[in-house]
Amino acid sequence: MTAKSLAETVERFKELRRKGDSRSVEAFISDESLLDQTETIRTQEQDQAVRSIPVGPERADAIFRSVATLALAERVFGNRDKAQAWLTRPNRALNGQRPADLLQDELGAAVVQELLEQIDHGIFA
Repeated sequence: MTAKSLAETVERFKELRRKGDSRSVEAFISDESLLDQTETIRTQEQDQAVRSIPVGPERADAIFRSVATLALAERVFGNRDKAQAWLTRPNRALNGQRPADLLQDELGAAVVQELLEQIDHGIFA
């Protein structure tokens, strides 16, 4: 999946969430293999935990955060490999934490996305 199609996937996902149809969101997650798209930014333990949780609103939100952040990182860094590398390496701006580890909740994802926006605007270049 290219950065453009990943960004399009994020937009389709947002639209389904706005409509509030949880079955459509669950089907979309399965059909789009979104877990597979974000697998490379999770540790093996995180991946096993994520895959064991039934699809529901909380899991859909977590998947959405990961996909949206991966799409933003692809845009900032220009390709998937660089984006994944940045997301999975400890980062000094995050006190040595891996950006991917912060995507488990809304606040952590917002911090990572803000850092990506700063990089995109040359603040941490």
